[in-house]
Amino acid sequence: MTTASRHGLFKQQGLTQDELVDIERLATICNTYDGLDLKLNWNILRSRPLDETNDFLYYEHGMLVGFLPLFSFSLREAEISGMVHSGGKIKIHDVSSADL
Repeated sequence: MTTASRHGLFKQQGLTQDELVDIERLATICNTYDGLDLKLNWNILRSRPLDETNDFLYYEHGMLVGFLPLFSFSLREAEISGMVHSGGKIKIHDVSSADL
């Protein structure tokens, strides 16, 4: 499935080149809107294991509007970050932990 036809929440094991482009686009939008420099571990994102779910992407009609990556640095240290599109026309639906 191409990202252009996606809608809803997607749990990913590894990221495709199209998904990485979508994430970079969303990061640029969020950084510009909020005046930030959101740090994403691009080297880690590009080399995600294909047998672990570490990334959650939320698409609205083919556009990535939410991204939640999990970064595990050791058995005792992990980081969760997230970004959501700031556009006023986009509504993110509540996602329960049961959906994950």
